[in-house]
Amino acid sequence: MKAKVRQPDLARAINSAQRAIESKSVSPIFWHLLVEATKTGDLSITASGLERTITTSVPAIVLAPGAIAIPAKTISEFTSYLPDTEELLLTFENPKKLVLHVTCSRSHVDIKGIDSKDFILHEMTTTGADVVINIPARDLADGLQQLLPSVALKADFNAVLGGVHFDLSDEGLNLCACDSFRLARRLFTVPPLGKNCTATVPGHIASDIIKLATDKGNCQIAFFLGRQLLRFWIGDSVITSNTLHGLFPDYRAFLSRLEGHTRITVDSAELIQAARLAFAVCHGMNNAIETFFSDGEIHLKAQSDFGESHASVACEGNGNDAHYTVNGAYLIEAIEAAKAEKLVIGIGAPTDPMIFRNDEKGFIQLVMLMGGASSREEGDE
Repeated sequence: MKAKVRQPDLARAINSAQRAIESKSVSPIFWHLLVEATKTGDLSITASGLERTITTSVPAIVLAPGAIAIPAKTISEFTSYLPDTEELLLTFENPKKLVLHVTCSRSHVDIKGIDSKDFILHEMTTTGADVVINIPARDLADGLQQLLPSVALKADFNAVLGGVHFDLSDEGLNLCACDSFRLARRLFTVPPLGKNCTATVPGHIASDIIKLATDKGNCQIAFFLGRQLLRFWIGDSVITSNTLHGLFPDYRAFLSRLEGHTRITVDSAELIQAARLAFAVCHGMNNAIETFFSDGEIHLKAQSDFGESHASVACEGNGNDAHYTVNGAYLIEAIEAAKAEKLVIGIGAPTDPMIFRNDEKGFIQLVMLMGGASSREEGDE
């Protein structure tokens, strides 16, 4: 193998791919990056772990194709210390010595590696996929950003709650996440394909996609149901993710029960300011914020050993004096996640969660109550 590559391109490829590195793995292969110069004139960097594989390809002058796997930390640190004006020459010529020579204008390093045949690698094609769809990469990243707060941090009892659920049907592509207190869904419009596919990927895959979706192109998503894989093409990177095992909650049935609730429209900026003022009092204590919905106003109240806070916000609609108590952190996250100038809040039966909607983006989030709902007079007694 012999190839020339610019330092910024190599550094970007390494930084993108090594998100899949599993530093605590007992297998050394998972500490390595596969460096491959292809006949098409690209240099690809691949990292693979138990749950995911990430490959990023960058332009290079390929003088001789070839591949070798080298320690990720070594090549990452060496490359990061070089100025971005450098051009690097990567050379691997002796298969028996398994050493990658990296040379630039005033520096040189020999990195011991392992045979590329020992590296765990998935095919980077759509061959054998059950369904392939395209979604604007920035829109997908925006939707995943809305869902991440609802991904369970600890999902020992049900692994799928630690991920994002992909549900493809004639309705479109639903992305959903939920923990014990929240449920969030984002709907994307895609052409009907006449086939339903569902899969759940780990939450950190969503974080990878958000980081890599920096351009305005499309993200291609391929469902490999038999192999329990989802594959994402984003710009010059490819992410292959194993899917999580388990039955994801029936979010459709749950959402359908909440249709027809009273809708209140409020300015998001005003509501989040009021919520933060209230949360400043109760943060670190019980985190509880009381919300009262009257005709044309939403009142927020919080109290703790630190003090007491009251705020009110004008709204459109009559909340019929409904009174809810919610976790202040979840309230703020739900308002932020909706990304709506005018937020729609749904209120209903005393045991129903609060509903936050941005219908323009097909987004809805539910937040469970810390106490039941009642009339304002009952709540003040």
